[in-house]
Amino acid sequence: MNQIEEDFVYQSYLCSIKNKYGLTEEDYIKMIDAQKGCCWICDTSEKDNGKRLVVDHNHVTGKVRGLLCGRCNTGIGGFRDDVELLSAAISYLKNTNSEIKIA
Repeated sequence: MNQIEEDFVYQSYLCSIKNKYGLTEEDYIKMIDAQKGCCWICDTSEKDNGKRLVVDHNHVTGKVRGLLCGRCNTGIGGFRDDVELLSAAISYLKNTNSEIKIA
């Protein structure tokens, strides 16, 4: 992708987050700086991930929570932002191993 295309993609993204979340470019840059350019959950950088961090938000209130890599954002979404469900998944991972358990 050449510089003109990269600039267009970036400006399109800024327009999208402005329309969806009310974030300005300044807001977005402050969030990136506050998180040191890394996913809030897994600490993977945009550079290491090869993709831009995405804006995570509460689907009920619409409030922006932070910036996540696509994988972490998808993971949270898969658990429907449900803390108890995520807690159950953590418990499952902690209390099982790679062996199949047959009752």
